Amino acid sequence: MNNQTRYQAVESEGLPNECVLCADDSGTCNIFKAWVFFLLHFVACILLFVIMTNRVDGHTFKTGSPPSLVTSDLYQIQVTGLISFALVIIRLLVCSCSALLAWRTIFILLDKEMITLTELAHLAYYHFPIIPRGGSSFQLFWSCWAVAVVVLLWPPGFAAPVANSSVAWIPSTRSSNTPASFSIGTVSKSSDWGALVEPEMRTRVVVNAALMADKNPVYAFNSTQLLLRRYFSSTQKITANSTINITVPYFDVRLSWIDPASDNRSQHAGDPVYSDVANLMSGVRNYGSVAVLRNNKWNSTEATPRAAGIFSGTKLVSIQVNTLRIEEELDGVAPNINTTCPTRSPMFGPLPEVSQHGKDWYVIGKWTAKDCFLVAEASITAGKYKGTDCEVSPTDANDYVATCNFKSSPGVVEEDWISGLALDFMSETMKNIVMLDVTHPWMQNNLAKYTTGTLTLAYHAAWSALMNRLGNASEPTTARIAESVVLATVNYTRMWIWLAMNAMLTTSALMVAVAQTVRKTRTVRDTNMVALAMDLSEVMHSAHASELSGAVSLSKENHRVERLKWTDDYGKGENHTCRHRVVFAESNVNVQ
Repeated sequence: MNNQTRYQAVESEGLPNECVLCADDSGTCNIFKAWVFFLLHFVACILLFVIMTNRVDGHTFKTGSPPSLVTSDLYQIQVTGLISFALVIIRLLVCSCSALLAWRTIFILLDKEMITLTELAHLAYYHFPIIPRGGSSFQLFWSCWAVAVVVLLWPPGFAAPVANSSVAWIPSTRSSNTPASFSIGTVSKSSDWGALVEPEMRTRVVVNAALMADKNPVYAFNSTQLLLRRYFSSTQKITANSTINITVPYFDVRLSWIDPASDNRSQHAGDPVYSDVANLMSGVRNYGSVAVLRNNKWNSTEATPRAAGIFSGTKLVSIQVNTLRIEEELDGVAPNINTTCPTRSPMFGPLPEVSQHGKDWYVIGKWTAKDCFLVAEASITAGKYKGTDCEVSPTDANDYVATCNFKSSPGVVEEDWISGLALDFMSETMKNIVMLDVTHPWMQNNLAKYTTGTLTLAYHAAWSALMNRLGNASEPTTARIAESVVLATVNYTRMWIWLAMNAMLTTSALMVAVAQTVRKTRTVRDTNMVALAMDLSEVMHSAHASELSGAVSLSKENHRVERLKWTDDYGKGENHTCRHRVVFAESNVNVQ
């Protein structure tokens, strides 16, 4: 008979006269079966670690309940369920592997006469280690080996919470895969240009533009690249962090500080007649007020566009940097009409080394104050630009703001009907922006950056307000609406700890495998068969274990019984049995 060893047994009625020892722990197939659970556990741990760090970490998942059991996009609840399911499977593998290792350790310890009946029970059922023996170096080594094998079985049993707690869910948004299509306003040649004559219309545009500019203006001052913005209204519901393809105003400006005497228009600095279009607040004087100066008073007929175009040229820009008042001393001396404007501003710090224009103020013929202005030549390019993947956020029920990164290439700046009008409406918009204290946070030691940012902010707002008022046509646009999701972030440190805790089971298995190879001990594959195949008859008949007969648990007296071992006479002797016989290791133990 292949892979079987026959042992002659005492013949008795109804029993065979020989025992067959099956060699079911040898051969490649049997070895694979003996260690397959450990291989599955190792592969499952590695696979879960890879999935957690590559397919979960940094990915977004939908929230709420999925519409069906299987969905194309995973939901958070599905991911957490799959993670829990994987951890349960790994935990079941750990339980199976731990039971096998416990019994394989018992086999080895019985072979070495190193375990008592109490230690056997505790190791088999509770995975408690044996008490280290110190009688000899042999006993010390194998007892410490057994302790290490058993202790390494503990961490994998409670490693699952470490993996579960390694995932953090952060509320986030992501763009939908299917874009939403809708229309947005635009201006054509047949727009209602006659409305420019009405002061109420111009006032409404200026006020709306100032209110628009107050919505998250930081982009105009802190960006290192050219950003373009449009404020618009739409009945299409657009959530925060969505992206949109939309036409936006293009505005690029470069400043060069000049001597006011070099341009006659400088004398109009501080005079709203040569900068405003609605004369909404003609007497307002504020630090940081920026204006685009003209030679003549604004005229609606002359300002009406005749054709779409791109403005590329220079404008004269003034900014109020100081105010000298008769009641406020300057360097310990009261200022007068002959006092020159200082070279340092309380808001902007040191000023450019150019002369300033001073505008004197009188009350009943008496000099009372002087406003000081710096003048710059602004090289401006203005038109429109078809933005793609612009960030859009809601500012009100149906009001939105879209901010685009400018991607430079030939011909991307297009002709625009209202670029000239937007330049005209900028000055009064900027006056109101300063009045609302929108730009105050950026009035700190960087005059050029402040002026450029204020011009950019005002142009985008004025253009958007004019578009909302004069828009008489529509153009198609698309938006990828952002949906609420959660962003999964995995704590790599905790995942490594979890993997290391599970690796302790593999380490314990390797220690047992090496010991079995050295001692040529049989490999346990079925813990139930091992328990059923053990013969404790001689132990139970011993005077040292009198309480064992018929017992269902160990008593205190049985805790003191001697160490056990296997016999070398499998299937032999007076007691006809084909089970593994366990006896006391001490030779002087009497059997009743």
